[in-house]
Amino acid sequence: MRIIKLIFLSCFLSTFFVSTAVCQWTRVMEYYGNILCFHTYSNAPARVDIFAGTNGGGVLFSNDYGTSWIVKGLTDTSVLCFASNEVGANIFAGTNGQGVKRSDNYGATWTTYNNGLTTEDGKTVRAIVTTPNGLGGINVFAGTDEGVFFSSNYGESWINKDLIYVNALAISDYGIGGARLYASSIGNGIFTSSDNGASWTKISNGVPYGTIWPIALSINESGDTTLFASCPLDYIYRSTNNGANWTLIDNNNGLKNSLVQAFAICPDAPENIFAGTGGGGVFLSTDNGTNWTEVNTNLTSTNVRSLIITSDGAGGKYLFAGTINGGIWRRPLADMITSVQVSKKDIPKTFKLFQNYPNPFNPRTTIHFLLPSKSHVTLRVYDILGQELETLINEEREAGMYILQYDGLNLTSGIYFYRLQAGSYSETKKLILLK
Repeated sequence: MRIIKLIFLSCFLSTFFVSTAVCQWTRVMEYYGNILCFHTYSNAPARVDIFAGTNGGGVLFSNDYGTSWIVKGLTDTSVLCFASNEVGANIFAGTNGQGVKRSDNYGATWTTYNNGLTTEDGKTVRAIVTTPNGLGGINVFAGTDEGVFFSSNYGESWINKDLIYVNALAISDYGIGGARLYASSIGNGIFTSSDNGASWTKISNGVPYGTIWPIALSINESGDTTLFASCPLDYIYRSTNNGANWTLIDNNNGLKNSLVQAFAICPDAPENIFAGTGGGGVFLSTDNGTNWTEVNTNLTSTNVRSLIITSDGAGGKYLFAGTINGGIWRRPLADMITSVQVSKKDIPKTFKLFQNYPNPFNPRTTIHFLLPSKSHVTLRVYDILGQELETLINEEREAGMYILQYDGLNLTSGIYFYRLQAGSYSETKKLILLK
């Protein structure tokens, strides 16, 4: 059994400050074309692969945390989006006019899978996402000019799931209510589906029905999905309740350029969000999108088309920016998000152990809990007979919200339990592993 990471999410309880120390962006790939999208995964304990999709130049690839890049397949193709399973065994690329490409050898070669994408509109794939299907495989969704298409067999055949002119997709396969798919339909708004696209519900009341792009999401403290949508004329809209209500982010709060072309949300601290803009460079919000600070030191290419956060191989993280005619840029996350000051008004008022998500899971799941005061905490995993399998935490912790990403790779399928003990508080929840 492995614990991936345990993080004190001070972002939920704190105000982050942008460092004033000398720090800057570095161009790591001098490419004079458009870097349209990024994708990353870890296919070994000490290796991270990064793909960059270009406008007509195919795929750029790095396996040394972005220090060097090579062209890797699809050399004459415009790649608009990527997706894969967690370890990159099956990588999908959505293209401009050529449909869906899939690589089963980490990008060395690619095969076209367009069965069901019968029209030219269906072969312009602007967004692609995957989610575990609960049976050890994945479901794949492709957003095209013809609509959303669904594949349950790794793209070998596709089924149209309605909507038209879909230019952005996002998926939440955890949290309250289980898996949800979000889709932006140009001129029609934002929709969600919880049944693999069989039915859709419009959730963009209050958001203009223009070109909504892109969509980004994270899971907030209540377990709901926080959504961000970019509208060219109205900056950014935010929903903190799965899209039921939306709020316009005030453009006077530091975000100087209205054309937001990309988002990147810190996976370990989702209050921290980066926005890439068309001409204004990169901006950072440390309070869930309410206020923004420009973080462009040495970034001379300010038309930012894509962003991604990856490991730096040394315990930290990098932010990568793909630009229009300016190449790929890299900057350490720690240069931009540094010190923390706790806000007492946001400290949890009660102890709380949340249900893990996803559940059932395969093989990773997330456990989070709240501490209203400094406490000695134990968190243990048990089998169905009540035998302790492992102690995940056994130490004193400060008040706050904590997230534990737990890996059941070495467990067999079955029912397990996890128990939190903090002072006099104790609670147990059920884990279901399906491989």
